[in-house]
Amino acid sequence: LFFYAKSLTARDFSLKKGDMAHLLPFIISSVYFAWIYHFRSLQTKLEILDSYRTEGSIVLDLMTIALNLLILGYLVASFRTLARHRREVREAHSFLGKVNLAWLRLVLYGFLVIWALSILALILYRAGLNSALPSSLVIVLDFVFVNLVALMGLRQPEIFCGGQDAPKYNGS
Repeated sequence: LFFYAKSLTARDFSLKKGDMAHLLPFIISSVYFAWIYHFRSLQTKLEILDSYRTEGSIVLDLMTIALNLLILGYLVASFRTLARHRREVREAHSFLGKVNLAWLRLVLYGFLVIWALSILALILYRAGLNSALPSSLVIVLDFVFVNLVALMGLRQPEIFCGGQDAPKYNGS
């Protein structure tokens, strides 16, 4: 969402070599999980899962916290990017923001709510209070969220074209 928000709010946005650093958390966690879990036998995987359920894992908990802090950081950066764009458009009294970005704010808030419920479900699970309510809400909100994005895409197709006009069909 962060790079998508940047692509809609910057005139000539393109990914640069420095943006590759944003892949580091993904690469590090992928290598870590491949090494400690995915390359193991089925029996070892079952033992790992069982030990996590009964004893927990400080490394996995720390990685989960780090991942969620990254998600929160990207959400904050996306909100700031959107706010800066709105301020610039307002100051310039321009029609540069042809695409109404209110839907992007809605998507960001929706993502924030789903993220917060996921955190709540994780905290309740780690505290031994296994409530199905937060997890069920996350599943329902994920469904609503995906369908809402699809509906917005159908009503305003230019949101998926990087702020450009959607292609028009001539004489069908």
